[in-house]
Amino acid sequence: MAPTLGDLQYQFKDTGTVLNGPSTALPFVDLSGVTGHDLPDINDQEDDMDGAHGSFVTATYTKRRLWVISGTAYGETVNGIDAFMETLRANFLPSASAQPFYFKLPGIAQRISYCKSLGIKYDYNQMRRLGASDIQIQLSAPDPRLYGQSHAVFLPAGVGEIVGNAGSVDTYPTFVWNGAALTIVGNEFYISVAALAGSAPYTLDLGLRRIIDAAGVDWSGSMAGAFGGLPPGLSTVTASTAGTLNYADAWL
Repeated sequence: MAPTLGDLQYQFKDTGTVLNGPSTALPFVDLSGVTGHDLPDINDQEDDMDGAHGSFVTATYTKRRLWVISGTAYGETVNGIDAFMETLRANFLPSASAQPFYFKLPGIAQRISYCKSLGIKYDYNQMRRLGASDIQIQLSAPDPRLYGQSHAVFLPAGVGEIVGNAGSVDTYPTFVWNGAALTIVGNEFYISVAALAGSAPYTLDLGLRRIIDAAGVDWSGSMAGAFGGLPPGLSTVTASTAGTLNYADAWL
């Protein structure tokens, strides 16, 4: 379950240690800086024009989002810092799949960035005498979007429903249904799926462009069409078979 954080607090994974938590309760981590809130690096390509001044520049998308989190960890006691560092190392172990990194900034709702841990670094030095240690954490988000409120919208068969993305960039929904033949249409996508004979329910993921049934079998070869997401603002989505559209508002 997602945590509820206070302003300027951060947490990696649902059960991870709160960073910048209440300093009245030891142990805790006091952050001194966070890199990663700005736009990720732009994925740009430049080709020189032949016989003319200038270049052809393509700069449509961003690269991954890299988080670098710096601060000081304080143990429950002078001799408790090592146990706390073991807890932090366990929190930031590597994993095969991206994990939620939650944060809350003043004036806006809590956000999520899905990241893979690049680990936590620290030195064993004189700060150990005070039961403290400077730390640096790095997280890499393959999907650079920052996600906000989640939505689950039931789409009746053949009835267009208006859905809203309150963010600044396209977000890619999933659609869950019973496996009957499906045509689902949005402002930026049109997908047709043949009737499926596996284990219901089925999940169509417009971002990954695949269909998985309840048993984990991939049915992606049964669909065709034009893929896209939900742009910022309002969209109308219509499905020929009833099901649930799941998505979250997205920002860069």
